Amino acid sequence: RTIANAARIFMLDPKMETVLSKPVEGKNNVIYLMDSDNIVIHEVRLTMEKDHHDDHDDHGHGDDAHHDDHDDHAHHGDEAHHDDHDDHAHHGDDAHHDDHDDHGHHHDDPRDFHIWLDIGNARAMLIHIRDALLPVYPDQAATLNANTEAALAMLDQLDAEIADTLASAKDSDFLVFHDAYQYFEKRYGLKEMRSILDHHNAPVSASRLQRLEHQVKHVSFSCIFAEPQFDPKLARLLSEISGADIAVLDPIGETIEAGPDHYPQMMRRLASAMSTCS
Repeated sequence: RTIANAARIFMLDPKMETVLSKPVEGKNNVIYLMDSDNIVIHEVRLTMEKDHHDDHDDHGHGDDAHHDDHDDHAHHGDEAHHDDHDDHAHHGDDAHHDDHDDHGHHHDDPRDFHIWLDIGNARAMLIHIRDALLPVYPDQAATLNANTEAALAMLDQLDAEIADTLASAKDSDFLVFHDAYQYFEKRYGLKEMRSILDHHNAPVSASRLQRLEHQVKHVSFSCIFAEPQFDPKLARLLSEISGADIAVLDPIGETIEAGPDHYPQMMRRLASAMSTCS
C-alpha cells in the first residue's frame, strides 16, 4: 500500500534492490538513482583473476601486487557479470548472512552497484532526488532547494574530512569480506582491496581457502575486515593465521540508526576503521 500510494519511489536499480523489482514493475513514479546525471559507474572486478595473478607473482608488494586499471574494468565475458553485492544469496557457513535482498544483484550485469561510497555520486543522487520532488511539491520549492544546498555543503565538508582521515592509509593493504569498496578506494586514492569472497560472492571453496591462507601468509595486511552482514568466522580464522588485526566495515550502515545523519556517520566510520587499522 505504501508503494501504491507513494508520489515518488527512490531506488538505485531493480537489479540492485531485487526485493523491490516486482512491486514497482510498471509504475511511472519510480526514480532510479543509478540513472542520475554525472554518476560515475565502475564495472565489477574479477577477484578470482586477481588471486590467479597473486599466486604467480609471489604476492609482491607495491604496484606489482595490483592489477592495472584496465584489468579492473575490462569485460571478460560471462565471468565479468556477477552478483557484485549479492549480500542476499546464501554463502555457506563461512559467509552466511541475513537476507538483505536490497543488496542482491544479477550475474548478467557488469556494473558495480556500490555507487553511494563515492561522495561525488552522493551529490549527483541528491540533486536527482531534489529535481524529482520539485514537481510533486511545487509549494515547497524554496525549502527543497535550501535543504539540497545545505546537504551539498555538508557532503563537500565530509569529503574533505574523510580525505584527511585516510591520508595515512593510502599505502595500507586491506583484506575485506567482499569487493564492495572500489568507489571508496578510487575516491581517496587507496590501494585496491583484496576480498575473501570471489567475484560471484560464492561459498568459499577449499581451493579458495587455500589461496586465501597463502595470501595472508605472504602479504602484510594492515587489517582484515569483517562485515555485519556476514559471519565473521572466516575473517577471524585468516586474522589468526596472518596476525593481522581484525575490524568491521559496514558499507550500508546497518548498525546506524536511520535518519538524516545516517550517511555521513556511515562514511566516517568506514574512514575511521581504515585509518585506525593502517
